[in-house]
Amino acid sequence: MIKADDWVGAILPLLKEGKSVKIKPTGGSMVPFITGDRDMVEIKAVGPNLKRGDIVLYRRDNGQYILHRIFRVGSDGYYMLGDSQNWVEGPISPEQIVAQSEIYYKDGIRKDNSKASMRVKYTVWFWLRPVRGILIKLNTFKRRLLGKE
Repeated sequence: MIKADDWVGAILPLLKEGKSVKIKPTGGSMVPFITGDRDMVEIKAVGPNLKRGDIVLYRRDNGQYILHRIFRVGSDGYYMLGDSQNWVEGPISPEQIVAQSEIYYKDGIRKDNSKASMRVKYTVWFWLRPVRGILIKLNTFKRRLLGKE
């Protein structure tokens, strides 16, 4: 797998031209919606009205690129939350956000993060933040039983 530091510089000009690019995230911070090293995310240039629930690619102060969901928009910036995490990171300045995603591919199936049905799913998932760890373990167990993992 190519580290984000190695490919981000190559795709930023494409995003500025209005093109979208598919990437394969690594790590487990976006489970259960996006599984690292398996699912694909289509990223594009950042739009003008980022809001709660949007998936964005941003650069931390330490230079690391992260794909997370916007949990809250504050007057001081954006607060991020990975779908499998319980702690909120922020504030993240608008300048740190390099791309956003409305489309991702879960098990090869296209998902539109902007659709009302998806917004309901991740809003409920936000509310379930205190018990996410248990739910993720149960989902992993189920997937193994069904032979999907």
